[in-house]
Formats: sequence, structure tokens, C-alpha cells
Amino acid sequence: MAKGRKPTPTVIKLMTGNPGKRPIDADTLTPPIETPQPSAQLSAASRAIWDETVKELEKLRVIARIDKFQIETYCNIVARAQKIQKFLDENGMTYLTRGKHGEMVRVRPEVSILQDCEKQIRAFASEWGMTAASRTRVKTDPRQGSLGFDDPTAGY
Repeated sequence: MAKGRKPTPTVIKLMTGNPGKRPIDADTLTPPIETPQPSAQLSAASRAIWDETVKELEKLRVIARIDKFQIETYCNIVARAQKIQKFLDENGMTYLTRGKHGEMVRVRPEVSILQDCEKQIRAFASEWGMTAASRTRVKTDPRQGSLGFDDPTAGY
């Protein structure tokens, strides 16, 4: 496992003004060429999450075709978490069991599954700049989504 912070995507570095002032690799300056298409096996719930997520990632210009499987995984996890949350809303977080020591209140196993889903969602969201903290670090360019790739005076 690598030590230290995860590398920041080049697009995010440019949007934040390259705070580290390190040279930017010219190979990573090209904007994404193609937005991925979802797989046919995505459920309807995952597909709805896909549509919403991809639209937002396109606005940030941090999505590429190669990201398809990561985004599908994220969408499936979010859909699973929503399904589990609905189950818990209907059935409660606990249940009763009877044993030789009397009645005991136990936490449903779905609670820990939901917690695992939420951890995975946070991990994916931090990778894609979809957390509140990462949004505060991103400064948008007043030129409606332009990152200055075509502007020779941008100083990259």
C-alpha cells in the first residue's frame, strides 16, 4: 500500500490553481475525449444514479471513458445503500430475540452492511471530487467550464 496522500487529478490541480506549483505533466492536460456509456446490466436504480453522477462529473470535466467500471461500481453501491436504508426504515434498526437469558435487542446485520456501503461511497466520492471538502478546494473558471487549455496566456 502506498504511503502519503493520493495524487490529485491534473484537472483538479488546474481548477484549484495548482497549489503545489509543481510542473504539470503535459500528457494529462488533454480534456476527456468521451463520456462512458453505462452497461446494459445496470439496474434501473443504478442507472438513475449513473445519469445524475455522470452529468455532474461532466461539468467538472473529470470523467473519461476508462472510468466506466469505477462509476458503475459507485452507482451499484449507492443503489444498494438506498435499498438497505429503505428496508431499515420499514423494519427498524433492531429486532428482538429470545434466549435462555430472556429477550435481547439485537442490531440488524443490514446496519453494518449499510455502514460498509457508506464507507465505500465516501472513498469513491473523495476520488472524484464529490465531497464537500473537495468542492471547497475547486475554483471554477468564469469561462463556463473552460480550463484554459486553448488559452496561451493561461500560464500552464
